[in-house]
Amino acid sequence: MKDVSGVGISFGADRIYDVLEQMDKFPEETAATTKVLFINFGEKEELFCLPILSQLRANGINAEIYPASHKMKKQMTYANNKNIPYVIMVGESEMEEGVVSLKNMETGDQEKLTPEQLIEKLA
Repeated sequence: MKDVSGVGISFGADRIYDVLEQMDKFPEETAATTKVLFINFGEKEELFCLPILSQLRANGINAEIYPASHKMKKQMTYANNKNIPYVIMVGESEMEEGVVSLKNMETGDQEKLTPEQLIEKLA
């Protein structure tokens, strides 16, 4: 506007985030907030997992489900990039048995657990 002076600068939150990430300046405790990621194999499996996801969160366990049923490699890469220590996989056999397959991303160990056993292990 005429006769109104103004000087300013803004880097923007996105740019600051990108710089902090590139320089590896985020504190360790903020890097891995999600403890377990549910791999999304499709709509049926997602509907089976949602109540378990809610139970985990209600017990103070940070958990998320991958938002779409993309290829498993993409979902596992996402978990690795976010340093998520565990992934949960649910297929037909798990749904029939009422269990989930929990995979330790560091060791590769995998076990089938009921939702109650899962909470006990991750809490």
